[in-house]
Amino acid sequence: MPSEYYTADGFDGTADGPLWASARRHLRALLAVFLLVSAVVTALAAAFDLTAVVPSSVLPVGLSPRPQSEFRLAVEVGTLAGAFAAAVVLVGAVGRDARVSLSRGRRQAAVAPVAFAVAAVCGRVALPHVVGAVASASGRPVLDAYWAAEVWLFFPVTLGAAAATPFLLAAAVRAGVVGRYTSTRQRGYAALAFVAFAACYSPPDGATFVLFAAPLFAGLAAGVAWLEFR
Repeated sequence: MPSEYYTADGFDGTADGPLWASARRHLRALLAVFLLVSAVVTALAAAFDLTAVVPSSVLPVGLSPRPQSEFRLAVEVGTLAGAFAAAVVLVGAVGRDARVSLSRGRRQAAVAPVAFAVAAVCGRVALPHVVGAVASASGRPVLDAYWAAEVWLFFPVTLGAAAATPFLLAAAVRAGVVGRYTSTRQRGYAALAFVAFAACYSPPDGATFVLFAAPLFAGLAAGVAWLEFR
């Protein structure tokens, strides 16, 4: 692949690239957007019974969630929406950096939402089978309503994010947002983000944690391999 396609090849991970520089420069604005959107979406989601979206084939019969569980689901939906809104604002800020040309990565960026949607739909279709497999692996014959609702809401998001990651990474590299060759520190940041996501949005058992974290790591590995070894 010709090097001119990778405008950020010179970044060595020791100095601020456009992404980290923009994040630091606009940290207060990003935090404000995250908190505002999180609060609004949480308030809206709290008005609904989020476990009602789970079909009877997944939700155990005769179990009703506790109010605090319903509110926790609303908080999780709200914070996820807040993080997405902050990411959109950050992309706009990065695009104003003189070192960045977002138009270079528009082709890969356009594929990312398609990959997200396809993977999310596949995850939703396969979810009843996944629930059974996790129940067997965790040794829990009966799963509670909160567990089922959390997996139903966020597992498809996990698969979608994993499928979109290689395309987003390629778009970021082509646009000059990050370097083609990732450093150990950058991979560590990504790993920390994936672990934090799996810990916050998956039920508290080891089998489900792996179910959420593994696709994200696989998506990152595919993206890194695509960029560094083609």
